Amino acid sequence: MNIVGYNPKRDGWFNRRYWHIAKGAEWVVKETDAYKKLISLDTLDKLTAFMKSCVYKSDPLRGIIHWIADPVTMVHRMKGDCDDFAWLWYDRLKAMKYEAHIYVCYRRAWWTAWLHVPWHFVVVWKEFVETHRGKPGIRVGYSAWRVASNTYADALPDGIAIPSLQKDAINAYRDQYKYSRVRRLRKREITVCTMRKE
Repeated sequence: MNIVGYNPKRDGWFNRRYWHIAKGAEWVVKETDAYKKLISLDTLDKLTAFMKSCVYKSDPLRGIIHWIADPVTMVHRMKGDCDDFAWLWYDRLKAMKYEAHIYVCYRRAWWTAWLHVPWHFVVVWKEFVETHRGKPGIRVGYSAWRVASNTYADALPDGIAIPSLQKDAINAYRDQYKYSRVRRLRKREITVCTMRKE
């Protein structure tokens, strides 16, 4: 949660300032252990296990001072807030050739002055669930959309039908946690705050 909320221009400035300071730190260099660890997260099982070992920690002053850590920094620190988790999920899932999208979820209530306030980041991603093997080289199964939130690879509530559409997955998550609306981040927003070029 960020009290001030997500603002691409303002947060982009914080990110550039933060990364400028961090450039001299050892863990940002590609040959460091953190980068090697990041690249080693090349399967869904490894990524899920690593995420579960991380700790949620909000930015200073509950997000008033806000930045999004790049994936190397997140791996090095093993702690971060929802946007740090989301960008790491996104980076690794894309590297593993999964279809993935970052969404921002909004809250709207009397204590937000009835404004839609950016509140939480998640990653909606598509997994192919193999039911059985067909002929050689042919996989038989179905596509299932998941919602990765913080340490969980699939944060959708139990008991719902497995979503076959991206919009059904994010809408189910929105309804479960009572967000006022959700929005998929544009490519330029993702490029500002991740190592990946979109």
